[in-house]
Amino acid sequence: MVHEDKARKEFASRLALACENAGYEQHGRQAEIARRMKLTPKAVSKWFNGETIPRREKLRELATLIGTTPTYLLGEDTEESGQVRFYQELNPRQKIIIDLLDELPDSETDELLKTLEEKKQKYNAIYEELARKKKQKAS
Repeated sequence: MVHEDKARKEFASRLALACENAGYEQHGRQAEIARRMKLTPKAVSKWFNGETIPRREKLRELATLIGTTPTYLLGEDTEESGQVRFYQELNPRQKIIIDLLDELPDSETDELLKTLEEKKQKYNAIYEELARKKKQKAS
């Protein structure tokens, strides 16, 4: 029982770190993951609080979503090797972007990320507007 508690707490700690490394803001990340995985926020909250560890299929889905591996989340892999493996799985364009970001000053990186987030929100709004118009025409 004590070993299981320790494993769940370690899982929660690694999950939080992997989410942070993947760029998930601390506030709202549980809800975002729940939405993307089509789960209840309560189920995801239990993972972050160290109450439960997801089953194998959900663990794989979660790891993919946050850019890590199930073995890292379970404590069977070190963070460094997980990060190296993640980098190796990137396509050439993604590697170029990461390498360029690493060379920029933090202030420029923050500004660029802010601009990209704004563009993403703009495109999402356009997509939603087009979807509404298409739905209105269909009815």
